[in-house]
Amino acid sequence: MEHIISQLAITRQMLVRVADSLSDEQLTSIPAGFSNNILWNLGHCAVTLRVLCYKLAGLEVGYDEALVADFRKGSAPANWTGSYTYGQFRDDLLGQAGILASDFAGGRFANYQPYETSAGVKLGNINDAIAFNHFHEGLHLGYILAQRKALSA
Repeated sequence: MEHIISQLAITRQMLVRVADSLSDEQLTSIPAGFSNNILWNLGHCAVTLRVLCYKLAGLEVGYDEALVADFRKGSAPANWTGSYTYGQFRDDLLGQAGILASDFAGGRFANYQPYETSAGVKLGNINDAIAFNHFHEGLHLGYILAQRKALSA
């Protein structure tokens, strides 16, 4: 599992490297053909890891419920109840892999409750959740790269 968590750190570094190269306007613009912007994808990645790993283990998510609702699957910036910036998520995106590794090593996820994702993937334990999250973030990295390309066209 340590290897997959280290891959999460690499994926997160890629997300941040892309986001750091963009303006606030690029981060918050919704390109034609998309339902969300790059900022939503970044926040969604940060929130989803915490929900899949921590909430399902009965632990604190670390974000308030309104923010979680604004970035959950099916949400969109047009329906946000708050105002969000990339800066709110940047440090979390970079730091969550290290925190997850520490919490995993410390056995904090012992009370993990099984969950089936909307994609039909059954998460029976924290190992499944971490592996699925890695796949999930790869999808969103792809969306972000496509959105960046669409914005520069």
